Amino acid sequence: MSGDNKSLIEEGVKINRIILGIYIRNYLKDNKFTVTKLAEASGVSREQIGWLITGKRDPRLSTLLRVLVVMGHNIALEKEE
Repeated sequence: MSGDNKSLIEEGVKINRIILGIYIRNYLKDNKFTVTKLAEASGVSREQIGWLITGKRDPRLSTLLRVLVVMGHNIALEKEE
């Protein structure tokens, strides 16, 4: 993979982390959920929820799935053609 492609992928991942954080923050606000309540319901630490919200770290898939399930979602994978 060339350096340009790697940079584009890294930027895309960073943007997606930011979008995810905004989405979780809005969910908490709209559903009058606290970070503590989301952490307890998902079995994920408050610290990890904070990382998801701020987009500072890449979550493990298992962590992301736990949080999304509590939020009423699941993940479907699609292949781009």
